[in-house]
Amino acid sequence: AINLLEESLKIREELFSKEHPCVAATLNNMAVLYVKRGKYKEAEPLCRRALEIRKKCLGNDHPDVAKQLNNLALLCQNLEKYSDVENLYQEALRVYQTKPEANEANLIKTKNNLVSLYVKQQKYNEGEKILKEIINDWHMKHFGPPSTSDPPYWMVVEEKAKNDPKRKKETVDSLIHTFGRLTDPVMIVTVKNLAALYRKRGKNDAGAILELWIETSLKAGPTGGTTRNQADRHPHVPAAVTNIHSDQVSTSEKKGFFNKMFHKKEK
Repeated sequence: AINLLEESLKIREELFSKEHPCVAATLNNMAVLYVKRGKYKEAEPLCRRALEIRKKCLGNDHPDVAKQLNNLALLCQNLEKYSDVENLYQEALRVYQTKPEANEANLIKTKNNLVSLYVKQQKYNEGEKILKEIINDWHMKHFGPPSTSDPPYWMVVEEKAKNDPKRKKETVDSLIHTFGRLTDPVMIVTVKNLAALYRKRGKNDAGAILELWIETSLKAGPTGGTTRNQADRHPHVPAAVTNIHSDQVSTSEKKGFFNKMFHKKEK
């Protein structure tokens, strides 16, 4: 596969130029392949060159630049080059947040990746804050502003874990009745990461509730969800199937304790 991509790179460089978006796409695909093989050192210069090309051709605020920043941040994180990782993630988030609705899925993925960095650095408060912000934004989108009378699900889970920790199944049934089953891949990753972070911090009952919610949701399948008022709202609409095009990148690469997302192959 690497040989084919190297040949594709030569052809595109001759056909277009060495600083063309198509060349950047091939470089990114080569980096993705190296990442899959755990060859992070080989992937890094390819990813950096792709980023330089995209910035020059597309401008600093293009979504493809944000995707490349995310990928480079993950590479540096895997290589334990932490000095620039947070800045790369923050720059990617800045780009995505210029049009948050259009970039919602990738915005959430990059936030989760930033959380994985904070966990490595034992910055648990910062990581937990980001995950709860993601859930609060989701709640705002589907149910309106979170409040004590209409709390987001992380607040419900923490309250139940504190006051009624043995009734985990009943708590999950209540979550499903109120919020529906989890079917959106990016939100499943967010909930998995919050459960893992809870366990890191010794909040094992809260972590166990979230894990059981995920397990129950996945067993039911993507069409098994219900929402409050029996479907007048749809908090967990199934996301598009993961594909390899630049305008619809998404997959999760599980490495270590947290689920991370490397924005994948492009045409």
